[in-house]
Amino acid sequence: MADAAPSRSAAAPAGAACTYVQRRPERTVLYQLVREQLETFLEQGRARSAHGEGYPRYVEQTFRRYLQCGILAYGCARLHCAACGHDLFVPFSCKSRGLCPSCQGRRMGELAATLVDTLLPALPYRQWVFTYPHALRRAMAQEPKLLTAVLGRSLRTLAAYQRRRARVLGLDGVQTAALCALQRFGSAINLNVHAHVIAPDAVFVVDGEALRPMVLPPPTDAEVTQVALGVHRRVCRLFARRLDQDEAAAEREPTPLESAVAEALAPARRMLQTEAWPPPARPRCASVDGFGVHANVALTAEDRAGLEHLIRYALRPPLAHTRLKRLPSGRIRYQLKRPWYDGVRWFDPLRISPIVNI
Repeated sequence: MADAAPSRSAAAPAGAACTYVQRRPERTVLYQLVREQLETFLEQGRARSAHGEGYPRYVEQTFRRYLQCGILAYGCARLHCAACGHDLFVPFSCKSRGLCPSCQGRRMGELAATLVDTLLPALPYRQWVFTYPHALRRAMAQEPKLLTAVLGRSLRTLAAYQRRRARVLGLDGVQTAALCALQRFGSAINLNVHAHVIAPDAVFVVDGEALRPMVLPPPTDAEVTQVALGVHRRVCRLFARRLDQDEAAAEREPTPLESAVAEALAPARRMLQTEAWPPPARPRCASVDGFGVHANVALTAEDRAGLEHLIRYALRPPLAHTRLKRLPSGRIRYQLKRPWYDGVRWFDPLRISPIVNI
């Protein structure tokens, strides 16, 4: 039997220097900004909300736990070496999601390494990015059940496409698989609900008690358009059934959520002809009335490092604190990943008034 590959957590070679460097979150601009602005932020939330209670409790808890993350005064673990008598103090982390770059980054790296090392087989992989109309994104951000329903139909559309490709190759009853990472943010830390799906360019044939992979050819531009059209149709049918079942909806004023959904799906109430759809601007990209699919990022079976990098990208934290700077004038600058259409390269997050429905 061949020797197993060394573990990522394997001990360092004898004689190698291993030095623990304690991170100093209080020195970062993000920590200072949260510490200075948190009470104002919470008070503004209470003023905007109709009930006067402000943001949900978990929002405040996440911010307050972040202010204690990595700070020795809020608790630490003491490590003692019996041989040399040296003591090492490691501060506790908040382990929160969505805010702390350190905890999010550690979770991102550990999960990506675990998936590549122990779960994902050596197959070619492709990233499918599903985007949705802006009004529908806002509705999905407010309603978890709606988000789950739309995301489930997106994944089922992708699985149906792969099964159709398999039938063309003479394969029936195959299984599909995919890794889905939901992102609620854009590169400008704006609300942008979309899904990154990493799926093998392959299906799995049931062979006794085992699954045998069969590689599929890469999708064409027309097939990516068919996937986008399939997501569009499934989501439209979902809301058509909901409206038919809710007989009382026609007799009352629509809720903000129902209005957002109606706005998002207004162009989708007509029949669409795939043949008349415009060609994509980029390879393997399609958009159908705001329902977008991007599938041009692919990796070979041998590129395991690239696969781990792609998973880390899909699981990345919403905020890159290295792009957050405090100018000598005292203003805060957040550097954009790429310039906007008008040439803007950065913005001051404190001077943007968010539109909040609490």
